Amino acid sequence: MSRIDGIALEDTVVIAGSRIPRGREWNSLLFHEMVHVAQYAELGRNEFMRQYVRGYLASGLDYFEILLERQAYRLPQRFDLGPGRTFNVVAGVHKLFAKDRS
Repeated sequence: MSRIDGIALEDTVVIAGSRIPRGREWNSLLFHEMVHVAQYAELGRNEFMRQYVRGYLASGLDYFEILLERQAYRLPQRFDLGPGRTFNVVAGVHKLFAKDRS
């Protein structure tokens, strides 16, 4: 846990005080965690936790192979394209779930 920058717990985001990035990196980190908040809203607490833990175990404990993390890294790439490029995050999460299920 000492290497975690932030964590989302349902509707709350916690950022490690010792690891707060600056500038654009801060925005990206916060956005990444907010994607997890949208995932919680889409799945509900129990299903989010079930998918997260199962994904972690199924990936051989590889954080970057957890489906929910892969999704949370994909959407900030759109966010990082720059100001003026708006999109609906909740709809984006919904679309990623639909795509990943098929």
